Amino acid sequence: MKKQLLTMTSAVLLVSAVSVPSFAMTGNNPVAQTQAIDLGSAVSQQSATASQGLAADHSFSVQGESFGVDVQGLVDVDTVGTDDYPYKNDSWNQADPWLFYKRECVSFVAWRMNNDQKVSFSNYMAGPNGKSGHWGNANNWDDNARLIGYTVDKIPAVGSVAQWNSGTYGHVAYVQSVSADKSTITVEEYNKGGTHVYGKRTILASSVENFIHIKDSGATGIKGTVNTSGISLNVRSGPGTSYSIVGSVADGASVTIKCQKRGESVTGTYGTTTLWDNIGSGYVSDAYVYTGSDGQVAPTCP
Repeated sequence: MKKQLLTMTSAVLLVSAVSVPSFAMTGNNPVAQTQAIDLGSAVSQQSATASQGLAADHSFSVQGESFGVDVQGLVDVDTVGTDDYPYKNDSWNQADPWLFYKRECVSFVAWRMNNDQKVSFSNYMAGPNGKSGHWGNANNWDDNARLIGYTVDKIPAVGSVAQWNSGTYGHVAYVQSVSADKSTITVEEYNKGGTHVYGKRTILASSVENFIHIKDSGATGIKGTVNTSGISLNVRSGPGTSYSIVGSVADGASVTIKCQKRGESVTGTYGTTTLWDNIGSGYVSDAYVYTGSDGQVAPTCP
């Protein structure tokens, strides 16, 4: 890392793409239950699968858009990133293996997700909550991420996706480094500052509209709220009532779900489910945690 005095004006050339619908998450609805906390009966589970055989987004004409802010002063510049994108010399109007068009910002981020983060990432895919979605244009990525269960927030992390809704089609970039105080970030990207080419820049984290956490070193987890009608909820060492009680959380408490795992079926405030939420100190039944979704919302626990 080295210090440099930089003045940067964020200007970008983006390329148009087919418009896609926006999505919104569904909420889970409370049901009346009289069962004891974290006990219940079995229920069948269903999971969604990703759409198949769908065409890639296409680009036709260059559009000039503006993102970010002017940055002036001492900032950390990462000198490690290289343009290892395998389609840099290909025609941009060909689809990549993930059904994005080559040399677009979305294709480069898909490359980073698959190659560096080891995530099976594609334009049409199911997320950690089992729902299927379509990433589409960059300005749809935050909506789609929420729909299929990924965290979207204002907190930068190495390996996360920087996302802007500004402009006609939006923009995404890969976060390569984050300063210790999280005020500046270095991003890698395609189709920014030049047509269908690689670039890297250091910018203020506050100039980014959203950070999407697919699989990174700083994902904050999914927030949930315990709802037990006044009774404390047991925290157990594993996903079932046969596991030892290692603590409890109060009714109304906010919890951060690190990951989720299938286990014993429990009937509670939000119906019957086999999902258990790992909140760091142990597991609680998802039947008593409001997450905004009836399905899985966090990655599967190992």
